[in-house]
Amino acid sequence: MIRELQPKCGVFVCTVNFWNCVDPKPYFDEPGDHGGELETSLMMHLAPNLVLPLKEAGDGKAKKFRVAGLREGWAWAPREWTKVTEDTGVGNPAAATAEKGKKFFEAVTDRVSGFLVDLASADVAKMYEVPYVIDGVLVEVDDVDEHFERARAAGATILSEPEDVPDFGVRHYRAEDPEGHRWMFSQDIAT
Repeated sequence: MIRELQPKCGVFVCTVNFWNCVDPKPYFDEPGDHGGELETSLMMHLAPNLVLPLKEAGDGKAKKFRVAGLREGWAWAPREWTKVTEDTGVGNPAAATAEKGKKFFEAVTDRVSGFLVDLASADVAKMYEVPYVIDGVLVEVDDVDEHFERARAAGATILSEPEDVPDFGVRHYRAEDPEGHRWMFSQDIAT
């Protein structure tokens, strides 16, 4: 859906999954899937009035898909909860606590807020690293360091600082000019 929506709306679109942006293992013994220790702990922290007493919860046992790809998790289909479990929970919530939920929630919000800060400062037209000049021009110069300083002073966007590449016997740097053209400037250092 995002692939179809993004070109039509003209803005960057992405999703963030709270349940897998932080490794749950340091926080939970058995995170579970739906209504297990992770989700129940979060709800005990965020909305305790919506959580039934744990003694009323089931053990979280679930029926597995009969089709291997779905069972192994590399294929996906929505589950019919009433056919999967006795109480629609997948994962045992018995060890859930509000304190575990609070710690996990803080870790998730730190991670997601850091992502949003990064995303807000990103140039969405330049979302991918450019480690090498693939579609640019290679120019040999006499003094790559002096050329680098002039290019930076003139407003070039530096893609990489000058570096020696002994395997090729060169010292080079990569830059992008104000019009978006990519350049690699190289100096022969082989002796």
